[in-house]
Amino acid sequence: MPEDLLGKCRVCDQRVSKQAWNCPHCGQPTPTEEVKAYFDFRRKRLPIYVIILIVFVVVTWIVLF
Repeated sequence: MPEDLLGKCRVCDQRVSKQAWNCPHCGQPTPTEEVKAYFDFRRKRLPIYVIILIVFVVVTWIVLF
């Protein structure tokens, strides 16, 4: 596996795919910092989608009523 696709598990320090959900060696969930950073990024984008949805609902409500 190419080097750029591998990270290290935070618990057992073994090499793990950055796309893995669990470390195959110790079973630790989200074993790499890259996976954690990806989910943190997604969590930060969530409020933007909520705001867009609220604006859409308000505009639709104004137009229909």
